[in-house]
Amino acid sequence: MASFFRRVLLFCSPFFILVLIYLISDPFEILYNYDNYNGNIYIPKNRDFISTEMYLKNSKKYIYDSFIFGASTAVCIPPSIWGKHIKTSNRIFSFDASGENIVGIWSKIKYVQQMNDHLKNALLVFDTGVTFGKFNNNIPVLMKHYKVYHSSKLFFHYIYFLKFLNIKFLIALVHHGVSNKFYPYMDDVLDNRLYYYDEITNEIHTYARLNELKIDSIHYYLKRRDLLTPRSDIQLFMDRQIDTNHIRMLKEINEIFVKDGTDFRIVITPLYNQIAFNKDDLRILQTIFGEKNIFDFSGINEFTKKTSNYYDVFHFKPYVGAEILDIVYKSCNK
Repeated sequence: MASFFRRVLLFCSPFFILVLIYLISDPFEILYNYDNYNGNIYIPKNRDFISTEMYLKNSKKYIYDSFIFGASTAVCIPPSIWGKHIKTSNRIFSFDASGENIVGIWSKIKYVQQMNDHLKNALLVFDTGVTFGKFNNNIPVLMKHYKVYHSSKLFFHYIYFLKFLNIKFLIALVHHGVSNKFYPYMDDVLDNRLYYYDEITNEIHTYARLNELKIDSIHYYLKRRDLLTPRSDIQLFMDRQIDTNHIRMLKEINEIFVKDGTDFRIVITPLYNQIAFNKDDLRILQTIFGEKNIFDFSGINEFTKKTSNYYDVFHFKPYVGAEILDIVYKSCNK
C-alpha cells in the first residue's frame, strides 16, 4: 500500500509543482493584491478584474465622481481627454473591460452607487455588435469580477488555472522567459503590446504601437494589411440586438443617473468595419436616455473612412476620441 501511494505521489508530482508555481508566481495577477498591475505585461490580463481591483483600492484614498464605462474602445477616449470637457474637482476613473457587455456596464454602475460614490459625470462607450451582443462569462479575458457581477469566485479561479495549464501557454511562457523574445506562435497566448496602467485613473498607455508608428508608419500598416482590409461603400446595419432584459438594465442605469443628477453622454463608436448601429435599437436608447444624450458615430463617416485613424480593426487613435468629444460637448453646449 505504501508503495502504491509513493507511485501516486510520484505520478502527480508534476501537477503539484505546477500548482506551486501558479500560487507563487500568480501569472495573471488575480490571486494577490498589488499596488499596480504593470507586472508580467506579456501575459494577457483580465481587464475587468484589474479595473475593479484598482477602483476598490483607490476609492479608499481618492474621491471619484466621474466614470468612463465600456469595452476596450473606451480606452480610446481616456480620462486625460474626457477631463477637458467635464466639471469636476475630483478624480476620473476609467472602468473599462475587454469585450464589455451592457451586463458589465450595468453591474458596474450599480456597484459604484452601492459604494456611495456620486456619479457626477459619466461617459458610456457603446460598440456596434459588442455592447448588446451575447454575454459570455466563461472566457477568461472576458470574465466579470465576482464582487461586481455576482458569480462564483471559485469558478473564476478554476477557469484561470485551466488557462495556466494550457500546454501552448506554458511552452510560450517558458520560451519567452528564456529568450526574452516574441515569436509568431506566441501571439495566441501572450501579449506583445507593451503598455502600462495609470495607478489613479486606470488609463492605459500603449507605448509599443506608438513607437512602432513613429519609427515607420508605412510598415506598421503593411504588417496589418490582412486585417485592415478595404470596406464596401454600401452602408450595412447591425441586426436588432436590444431585448427586454437589456431594456430593464438601461432603465435602471437611467434611474441611477436621474437620482444622482448625472451629467452623462452615450457615444456609439466608429468601428473600422463601418457597420452602423441598428436604427430600432438607437430609438430605444433615445427614448430611455433622451435623444440629446446619444451620439452615434457608427457606420460610414469621416472617421471610419480613414484607415490611418485606426491601430487595428477595433481601436481608433486618441485624436479621434478627442475629435468625437469635441463634437459631443459642443453640440450639448449650443
